[in-house]
Amino acid sequence: MTTDQQPVEHDPLSEEADLLTIREAQARVTERIRDLRQELQTLRDGGAHPVELEAVRGRLDHLVKAAERLGVGRA
Repeated sequence: MTTDQQPVEHDPLSEEADLLTIREAQARVTERIRDLRQELQTLRDGGAHPVELEAVRGRLDHLVKAAERLGVGRA
């Protein structure tokens, strides 16, 4: 059996580290969504140009989709 055909060993510690990484990603995405929503409201209140509003909305939409993939509750 060659090296690439050997079974992969399960490493529980590595799996635990991955969960922590996912939690951190969830927290960061959630925080960034909150910040972008606030930025969008501030821009609206300040009468920002529609192009600028659309750029922020686009970033927000991408982050909401990322949050959904990460399993974040209400993004």
